[in-house]
Order: sequence, then structure tokens, then C-alpha cells
Amino acid sequence: MAATRMACPEPLMQQENRFLKLLGDIRHYQFEADGRLVLETADGTKMTAVPQPSGKE
Repeated sequence: MAATRMACPEPLMQQENRFLKLLGDIRHYQFEADGRLVLETADGTKMTAVPQPSGKE
């Protein structure tokens, strides 16, 4: 995985580092009926991506 590693305030850098580590640890994924993507690590940590409305109708 690639990242730009742009310098940010320390709290944001820590958040980015935790997020990238979590992504690297993903072992299972599932798409829910409502369109959510659920990612899960081997230790059971889950992260959910929720689709945003497109605004197109």
C-alpha cells in the first residue's frame, strides 16, 4: 500500500498511522445489503465504510 506521508499535526499523523496499520491487518471483508463495507482484522477489530448519497436523481 502506498501513502503520501505528508506532514500533518501530530494527532492526525497518529490517526493516519493507526488507520494504515488497520488496513494492513484486514483478513476478511463483507458487503452488507445496504451497501456498507465491513472490514475485519484477525483479532476481530472491525471498520465500516458507509456509502454516501450521490445526490444524483
